[in-house]
Amino acid sequence: MIAPDQRVTPEQLDHLDTVYDGRIVHAWQAPIPRRKPAPEGAAEWECVFRVPSRKELHVFLQQIDGSSSLATRAMAPETLARACIVHVSGAGDADAKQAFDALLDRYPGIPQRVATDLAKLAGFDASDIEKK
Repeated sequence: MIAPDQRVTPEQLDHLDTVYDGRIVHAWQAPIPRRKPAPEGAAEWECVFRVPSRKELHVFLQQIDGSSSLATRAMAPETLARACIVHVSGAGDADAKQAFDALLDRYPGIPQRVATDLAKLAGFDASDIEKK
């Protein structure tokens, strides 16, 4: 769980928004109910992703193509999310990709949650992705 003081600040978001020309996806999950309540403002996880490059989007689209193997299609969202990660809250000074890999060990569904938003951010129609 990410403590409130470890979450991305509005200033950090503004900076990333400026660096990536307003083309970022800020994603997080509210705390999952547990026996002990979470502090106000906490998050289960929190990440910021940049828009995919043309090449990264092409790789993603190739991987989700119906002619790809099931294993390749299943890995496509993770490949795209990992390529685009720029910030993982609570990771300190760790490399974002390494921190994201560690986060995926605990929350492996994150890539599926953000992949469509990343493709839309790159200008791709989400309904075309969902058909594949």
